[in-house]
Amino acid sequence: MRSLSDPFPRIILHLDMDAFFASVEQMDHPEWRGKPVIIGGETRGVVSTASYEARRFGVHSAMPMTTARRLCPQAIFVRGNRRRYVEISGRIMAALQDFSPLVEPASIDEAYLDATGLERLFGPVEQLIPAIKARVREVTGGLTCSVGAAPVKFLAKICSDINKPDGIYILRPDDVDSFLGGLDVRRLPGVGRRMVAELEALGIRRVEQLRRYGPELLEQRFGKWGRELHARARGIDPRPVVPEHEAKSESAETTFARDTRDREFLKTMLLGHAERVGASLRRHGLRTRLRRKLCEGSSEIIDSLRQGHVSYIINTIDLDQHNTRFDGYEIRRTAVENNVTLFTSLETVKVLLDVLEEITLSVWTIDAK
Repeated sequence: MRSLSDPFPRIILHLDMDAFFASVEQMDHPEWRGKPVIIGGETRGVVSTASYEARRFGVHSAMPMTTARRLCPQAIFVRGNRRRYVEISGRIMAALQDFSPLVEPASIDEAYLDATGLERLFGPVEQLIPAIKARVREVTGGLTCSVGAAPVKFLAKICSDINKPDGIYILRPDDVDSFLGGLDVRRLPGVGRRMVAELEALGIRRVEQLRRYGPELLEQRFGKWGRELHARARGIDPRPVVPEHEAKSESAETTFARDTRDREFLKTMLLGHAERVGASLRRHGLRTRLRRKLCEGSSEIIDSLRQGHVSYIINTIDLDQHNTRFDGYEIRRTAVENNVTLFTSLETVKVLLDVLEEITLSVWTIDAK
């Protein structure tokens, strides 16, 4: 990566759609505009997206739907239309490629764009970003986005969040050091609640305080991520914008409306998931491993499980060794034969019910080879 003092550094943009799912629903239902809209399950699950009107009541993404209903009972609750969201996302990504061939979708509603050298075609970044925002508004039918510009990816992502919604923030190379120094460590991508607590125990609340620690000490405390943290505190992020990523996993999940301990029902649901995953693997001609995941959730949930509620979270099986043809029945049979405790240990289920507000059946994940 070029030094930040280089007069011609990289220019990385991060585009983030504003309350994407909710904004699509408000666009498709004009009568909902100006009203709180919350996307998520009817009674269980978590909030996928909340409109800015709903956020004023404290509702945010990943919040349990039960909490969202309590905070904003007058909201319009919508299960969502993923097919519609994917369609509009495709338009957005195609529009970005009109400006640069180096576009990396980070999720359905955000993307990185390498704008290095584009000033020759579109003028300086101060002109380029409004042009991109106008194009996105045009192809989506009026949706807004926020864009951050910086010399590296993680800073561009931070910048896109500063002036939301419909905002722009440009971080110039000469300002990186002062910008980062005063930043709360919570703003660094990858720093979750557990790490924040550990950093605060060291007296670290701002990035300038984090810079006092060398990479060896941080690695000793936080593992490999410690060195990454050391680099981030200095504005170092050599990752390029990669237009396409090879898929590394295939999975299926369902959130139940009510908690259940019905083994036959769970086996039936597992069969449906296994068949969905197996069909996709066959379609793409992939080989795979099977991983058992008892739960996915916040760091607090994982910490609770690790403290003794569940002896392990992930177990890996190589399906190739079991002569599995990726048929749903065979995937389920292999899984059950090698992980019978999932269906026989009701105490484990009871503990999970006590620990989790919501139980999501996300038990089997296929890692593609």
